[in-house]
Amino acid sequence: MKQMQDSDTPLRGERLTVIQDLWELSQTELSKTLNISQSLLSKIAKRERALTPEIAARACQQFNLPFSFFAVETPLEVSGVVTFRRGSKTTVRQNERVKALLREATRAWAETSKASNYREATLPDPTLSTQEAAEWVRETDGLAPHAPIKNTVRLLERLGVGVITQLDQTQERSSTVSKTHAGASIPASQNVRPLVALINPLPGAVARLTLAHELGHLIYDQDRTHQIDGTRSIEEQRAFDFGMRLLVPNDYLARKINENTPLKEFLPLKARFGVSVRALVTHAKKTGLISPARERSLYIQMSALGWNKEEPVAVATEKPMLFAQAATRVWPANTTDNMSNDLGIPRDLADLWLNYDEKKSQEATVLNLNEYRAKRRLSSI
Repeated sequence: MKQMQDSDTPLRGERLTVIQDLWELSQTELSKTLNISQSLLSKIAKRERALTPEIAARACQQFNLPFSFFAVETPLEVSGVVTFRRGSKTTVRQNERVKALLREATRAWAETSKASNYREATLPDPTLSTQEAAEWVRETDGLAPHAPIKNTVRLLERLGVGVITQLDQTQERSSTVSKTHAGASIPASQNVRPLVALINPLPGAVARLTLAHELGHLIYDQDRTHQIDGTRSIEEQRAFDFGMRLLVPNDYLARKINENTPLKEFLPLKARFGVSVRALVTHAKKTGLISPARERSLYIQMSALGWNKEEPVAVATEKPMLFAQAATRVWPANTTDNMSNDLGIPRDLADLWLNYDEKKSQEATVLNLNEYRAKRRLSSI
């Protein structure tokens, strides 16, 4: 990949807005940092005035950016509506930061994937039902009808979807979003190399469903013109339904769960399919296997046992590999430095997004349920 050169590439003033979003700054705050007027900053961001090399260099020094950051033009495929799960207490600045991070990461993945000659993504037809789409993905991956998905990250990567399991650096920031955001994606028909991301690391079972959920958005919510409103929206419910049907074959679940199934019998299902008990209970109610009253009863039992904070049966954490492998192929030496310079990505973000431990990136496993029962005497529940 040809490196972006400072001298032969026009500087794009609109990238100052990306800095505002990434660092959660107001235009006034950024103008003070760059020692320019707010009026001038506004005109540069709107491309009414040219961004000078002096101002760009000042921004690079202040925010530790490669100069090529200001040579980047946002491609059409990453300019779509961002879908992400967020809590009711998130601020506008937090939301804009997540969007900016995801756009930068999606662009980086698309360009890296293409440069490495990796294939385009293969996704099911959005006219399929959630059950049909889940079956299509499982069959495409060569899974037996009732087989568990051993590693959800690896399945997405085999489909050609890039995965990042830590998009943000919240441990270094006072404005944390780790408790208010989960997964994110940009569903767009023109983006044939899509990416899904966890904003910050999640427990294994939650992460698996979140990634499957975002895959559902990539399939069903392409080319939206408006943000999805709330977790109870049709789009969110459809993505959840797809994710559950992908991870837990519906006919298998129907044979194991009914109105009288005790709470402890959900644990073997969690151990087999790597999905939280809470998600299993919710899905069982949504698909008519149990009544709303039974769902409430099981939730009360879970709360009494302390499962709202930590459920029994640990599900392994999954780590991505494809992004790092593709980047290493494109930039064999000094991978993160060269990727940062070529793509105009902050180096610390490039390092974060490519970081993986191959020893921890193998097939996910779960604790043996009988062993866990012996340790915690779960048989007495």
